[in-house]
Amino acid sequence: MMEILSSKNCSSCLFFSPHIYYRNMGFCAKKRELVVNLDKGRSCPYYEEEEYENALSALREKGWVYCLSCGETITEENELFQHMKLKGHAIAGNIFIDDSILEESYSAD
Repeated sequence: MMEILSSKNCSSCLFFSPHIYYRNMGFCAKKRELVVNLDKGRSCPYYEEEEYENALSALREKGWVYCLSCGETITEENELFQHMKLKGHAIAGNIFIDDSILEESYSAD
């Protein structure tokens, strides 16, 4: 089931894992379902803003986080600080990779 959320933007939510290719959709860990982030509709009662400390904790635990603003994988604490604190970029601790994405790619001959 897909749902449209807004007000509190999914891309800045602690529980949102954006799709690796389709930035307007992803997986909500709190609801355990796919969501579409179109900035229309109602706000989400589970919204919790991704904070620097949470992103830093994810970086230390997994060894990487993902910058949604510029599409870079961040592996260093100083990079995370620059992206979040100095540039104001949105960071995701997880990326949703759809197993069926291979069906959308062209085959090579």
